[in-house]
Amino acid sequence: MEQKRFEDTILEKDYRLIDPLYASLQNYPAPKAEQGVYLETRYQISRKLTITKAYLDTWKNLAFGLLNLRLQGEIEYRPVFPLRIRLKEKWQIKHQPKEVVATASKTKESTLRCFANLSQWDNLNLELRYGQVIFTGIRKYDNNILMDGGYLSCDWEHHFSPRLSVKGGMATWRTDGMSQWIFEDTGIDFLNGQGSRYFITISDRFSPGLQLRLKFRGKFSRYPHSEIYTPDKKFYYENELGIPVRDFTNFEDLYTWSLQLDYRW
Repeated sequence: MEQKRFEDTILEKDYRLIDPLYASLQNYPAPKAEQGVYLETRYQISRKLTITKAYLDTWKNLAFGLLNLRLQGEIEYRPVFPLRIRLKEKWQIKHQPKEVVATASKTKESTLRCFANLSQWDNLNLELRYGQVIFTGIRKYDNNILMDGGYLSCDWEHHFSPRLSVKGGMATWRTDGMSQWIFEDTGIDFLNGQGSRYFITISDRFSPGLQLRLKFRGKFSRYPHSEIYTPDKKFYYENELGIPVRDFTNFEDLYTWSLQLDYRW
């Protein structure tokens, strides 16, 4: 399924329900009634040039008859061993039913990735991504129809032995309404506003079935709030009506560490 049955409906927003318990229906394990076609291919043009993945995905919401489209292609160039360069492009058009006229969002995303297995013990990865979403303009939001965002990341992994390894990475990002997602070691992280982050993971495999992972990370996010106080929009603090709310920035610094023990049999 592309979407759950109650996604993009009033049952998805618990703050709009008289009884918020009904929001649990959002997790009801049933898909929306949809119909579509999915085509995927991989093609090696030459020894150095390969279309690693390309797909076309079309699906229609049968309840409203709205057609959606997703197209993605990735091409890899290997100039010299062991360097690989991958360029990925993604285009998407999604429609959402409304009371009068359906709205549409158009997404475009570009990713440039360079990576290399430097030796039996080292791996280096560089990635640059930028995306934007164009919405149907409405007067409520001053016809602000564009969100965008991107990031630059780098990570490196070194194996001291078949058992012991260290992996570290860092990233910096800047977004304007469009959240970005990024892989981090064994997890995934979401990037909003602007900021930077880093992580270090030490992994030790005591035996074929027992592994210990120690991870430390720091994340520094900044959320600018601008153009709040203008001649047309005057906002004041609740308990201090004579003081207008000026532009400000939220600072969120987060440090975490985790210890994970995996046992496989």
